[in-house]
Amino acid sequence: MKTRKNILTLAQYSFILLWGYAATIKLWNWDQSQREMHLQPFPGWMADILFALIPLLELGIVYLLINRKTVERGIQLSVLLLSAFTLYLVLAVGSAFGKIPCACGGILSNMGHLEHIAFNLLFIAVGIITLVLAHSSRLRDDVSRRTRRKEDDALI
Repeated sequence: MKTRKNILTLAQYSFILLWGYAATIKLWNWDQSQREMHLQPFPGWMADILFALIPLLELGIVYLLINRKTVERGIQLSVLLLSAFTLYLVLAVGSAFGKIPCACGGILSNMGHLEHIAFNLLFIAVGIITLVLAHSSRLRDDVSRRTRRKEDDALI
């Protein structure tokens, strides 16, 4: 039980660091991030919306991950957002856009596209494992509450 809790906590803080770092890099390098977003293969108006939306979304996920009641929702959104980013990268590497548009900041700027995909897949796997562990833990708690004897409740 303690190992499960440690895994869940490690995943929670890993995602907090990932999204906090990603949002901070984008906001810290505001002009560069905006230029890089405009290099992507979508219209300029969409690049402007995504430029503002993505760091806000990342910070929103951090907020969800920090709050005990919304950690699971934060991990779900983390897996969803990372899956979307990974799909975008896979399409780019597969030449779906005619060029490879990724302009990643921070530590990921030193990675190649395939390494970046592997990095994302690792975090997606961590998120899915965490969600499965959280779900199975909740099921076990529900079963133990339903199977308790009435005499046990009297002692509480």
